[in-house]
Amino acid sequence: MILNKKFTLRALIVFSAILLICVTALLLIVYYWAPEAELRGIALSDSTLPVSVTVYGRGANTISARIVFYSADGNVLNTLERSWPGWEITIDAVLAGTGSGWIVFPLTVLTDETRSGKGVSITRYYNKTGFPALYDTSRVTTHERNALKRLFALARTESWMPVALGSLYHTQATLRDFETGVEYFLFVGKSGSLSFR
Repeated sequence: MILNKKFTLRALIVFSAILLICVTALLLIVYYWAPEAELRGIALSDSTLPVSVTVYGRGANTISARIVFYSADGNVLNTLERSWPGWEITIDAVLAGTGSGWIVFPLTVLTDETRSGKGVSITRYYNKTGFPALYDTSRVTTHERNALKRLFALARTESWMPVALGSLYHTQATLRDFETGVEYFLFVGKSGSLSFR
């Protein structure tokens, strides 16, 4: 009888802890995604993102390229130059819809040879003390800046979120056909599609 009471008490504690974690996670998700309406003024639709890829060439099994990250004002934030195994470059990004367009956070660079779930993380190239500097311009209000920070934090931490909580909307742009030395910019369409132009 005493053993059953201990088991029931443990089960109740475990159930309560799981319920508390789920409610907390739900509140955090709502808190982080609430900024969507606040970001309608800076959301992109049929627009170029300030991220570009310039391919230098292809080797026997590699592709060499430079990725440049700009601010919304056109200032260079950072560059990534290297060679990858493979023949084409892909950028995977998280998108958040606002009703008037999309807030886009490029997360990883990969190629056709990259194993699933792998790739080079690129958020650090435009992370400016927690703010996605791709959107950095004097036109961004303090309110919009804080909303972008919260949304960016969620996008960066998605990889360790429990699968049961779901995942964010990902899409990819792949650069297959290109001219060597030409700078191709990421482009987001009205539907949230990503491509290079």
